[in-house]
Amino acid sequence: MHTLVTRVQLFIQEHTLLSSDDHVVVGFSGGADSTALAAILEKLMHPLNFTLTLFHLNHQLRGQESDRDECFVSEWSRIHGLPLRVERVDVAALRKKQGGSLEDIARSVRYRAMKSVAQELGARKIAVGHNMDDQAETVLLNLIRGSGMDGLRGMLPAREEIVRPLLHVRREEIESFLAEEGLPFVSDSSNRDLSITRNRIRHQLLPLIVEHFNPKIREALFRLTMNIQEESKSEGRALIPVEKGKGAHRVPLSFFDEMTQSRRLNALRDFVRLACGEIRHISRQHIKSLDYLVKSGRGEVCLPGRALVKAGEGYLWGFRSHLLLAETPAWSFPLRVPGENEITAVGLMIEVRDTPFSQALKGGITAVFNKHSLLLPLRVRSFQPGDRMAVGTREKKIKEIMVEYGIPVEWRKLIPLVCDKEKVVWIPGVALDERVKVRDNSSSVYFRCSRLSSR
Repeated sequence: MHTLVTRVQLFIQEHTLLSSDDHVVVGFSGGADSTALAAILEKLMHPLNFTLTLFHLNHQLRGQESDRDECFVSEWSRIHGLPLRVERVDVAALRKKQGGSLEDIARSVRYRAMKSVAQELGARKIAVGHNMDDQAETVLLNLIRGSGMDGLRGMLPAREEIVRPLLHVRREEIESFLAEEGLPFVSDSSNRDLSITRNRIRHQLLPLIVEHFNPKIREALFRLTMNIQEESKSEGRALIPVEKGKGAHRVPLSFFDEMTQSRRLNALRDFVRLACGEIRHISRQHIKSLDYLVKSGRGEVCLPGRALVKAGEGYLWGFRSHLLLAETPAWSFPLRVPGENEITAVGLMIEVRDTPFSQALKGGITAVFNKHSLLLPLRVRSFQPGDRMAVGTREKKIKEIMVEYGIPVEWRKLIPLVCDKEKVVWIPGVALDERVKVRDNSSSVYFRCSRLSSR
């Protein structure tokens, strides 16, 4: 038996990923990771006494390449004598309909489809091909986003029905195994798209760290995640007594009594995961807001992903996809520079001054611009598809920035964007375009954006 197969078997047994008589659905894209996973689990079927069904989702995102992948997995399953389920979803059309990140939607659709197939087949486990490199990328991505301990904990070897038998294996080990076993696989061209943050971490940041800081950074980050996971187990997570209802979940507010703040915040994070189904864009500030709800016993908080959590009647309630919103009309208003711009139609006050900063500008959201870089006239308007601005060293889509900040789709047209003659220059409270930032010895102009009611 190949040494990698033996190592995976030991990892499965150490973390109790699979049990005797389990039926396992394997996420099988046809790429290197999932091909290695399918081949290794095929070799362990008899020693560990479980059965397999392969599952492939055609996202219909890459035209002929997506069809090629589907043909590959169909032929692979035929040759290996393993049952295969294939489903097709037009993810691009789904994204156009509901908005959001293409990667997030594809991931959500994929997991939802795998869970549906597993439930239909009576399979208790779903195996996916995440490896040590994926874990390192995930931790760095969460770190860059300012994640808390949950983000640094990374992916777990097992969470509910999802298991990751290759989580301790380097990607280069997987590729060596496939070469030694003579197993072909397909490559996804989107993995080379550097407009995707994870790909830039994979192809640019990690190699930089390896070359200049720590050649074993992937192993170091893996140890970090395992240490945090072990500490989390020793501290213990509260088992939440969630009551499931039609369209909502709830838990008694009394459940959070007598908890330390750290334990309560962890419990709230787990409640959001159970009630709303997704925490990828839930920030620490969101959780702190929920903590206030619990303490006050009333109120509500809207969360990214159209979720709502509210307190009342002695319960904390969680609602998923709670709103059906009409399309918000586009809006746009000119700005006087300098001047006080009272925009009653949208309830905003935007003050522009080219005098030195004063106490009068305190409150609201402020920004300082390079006066000579602004291309007049200026306007404040709602978000429009295709809007872009320069952030850091590259130009990014405004939608991408809003996704990174966890701003729900239904809020995007409500956020004011300050634009000059060329493009968006400021998203108040979020980002300022590199072109208009104040440099040494440049003349400056101050902006203050606030609600009319807060003046």
